[in-house]
Amino acid sequence: GINWLFPPIVNAFRTLRRYTEEHGACQTQLILNDSFEPSGTIPVRFHSVEIWNAETGKLAGGELGYTVGGMYSSLTGFTDEDAAGSVQLAALGKLLIQCGFIRWDLGMEMEYKRRLGAEMIPRQEFVAEVHRTRVEDMNLVLRCNGRRNAKEIIDFDRPDIDVVKSK
Repeated sequence: GINWLFPPIVNAFRTLRRYTEEHGACQTQLILNDSFEPSGTIPVRFHSVEIWNAETGKLAGGELGYTVGGMYSSLTGFTDEDAAGSVQLAALGKLLIQCGFIRWDLGMEMEYKRRLGAEMIPRQEFVAEVHRTRVEDMNLVLRCNGRRNAKEIIDFDRPDIDVVKSK
């Protein structure tokens, strides 16, 4: 059906992803204060996160997202099998921890995100965290090194990532 991923947006994401693969990252302007004066650039990387069914070999779910500094932002996701979206989110959360990310913007509030542990934070706090993580952690890179088993990623033993969304 019709959704927000209409052809011009899909083409833009493909171009940005291809640029990310070829050059390691896109660049965006860094603004450090209310003067809106540029203070350098920050790498922006676009990602496709996928869950494949090992038995059928078919794509079961996934999402598009991007990283800027120490924050990963989910843009959109889909699922073709029961629980595939939840497995994908759990594996991505653990992968973000392994790579050193400290914030995850899940976008708009939805019940299933709350059930997975997401919390709403005040907009002012969210914006402050975005600015802080972009500056302090600007060189973090989300790496998966090819296909990995979701269970192995999920079983990675570290404290849970701090999941937040903007109000």
